[in-house]
Amino acid sequence: STQSTGEKKSKSAVYSIKILEKEHQVSVLSIGNPHAIIIVEDLKSINIEELGNAVSHHPQFPEGVNLSFMCIQDKSQISLRVYERGVGETQACGSAACASVVAGRLLGLLDSVVKVVLLGGFLEISWESLGQDIWMKGPACFVFDGEISQEYFLGCN
Repeated sequence: STQSTGEKKSKSAVYSIKILEKEHQVSVLSIGNPHAIIIVEDLKSINIEELGNAVSHHPQFPEGVNLSFMCIQDKSQISLRVYERGVGETQACGSAACASVVAGRLLGLLDSVVKVVLLGGFLEISWESLGQDIWMKGPACFVFDGEISQEYFLGCN
């Protein structure tokens, strides 16, 4: 398991932001990197690439932001899809899982221990309140093996 300190930087603010001609309620917070969380009813209906790209170029986030779409199953379980800045949709993102649970807790929607279901598996996030540590527990597994030739790096300056 990993630990992150939930200091005052973890205080969430909810903003109404226009994305692709539609207003969205977005929880915004940082747990060392910037996160925006949108609560949705159905993850399957989300065009994550289109919305994620629009948000990553939104003037509200000049340095980009990790965008999470959170579907609350109940107070102890959420499903999450994540669009990471500079990457696109990912199978899992620990900081997004932590940020989403913190945002949900600050809004009074989640318990202190939450199962987060991501495309690549699940995590258990525990967080009591501001000033308390955020705990993440979940499996770790090997996902990729590859080689990069020296010639690749010669072209990078």
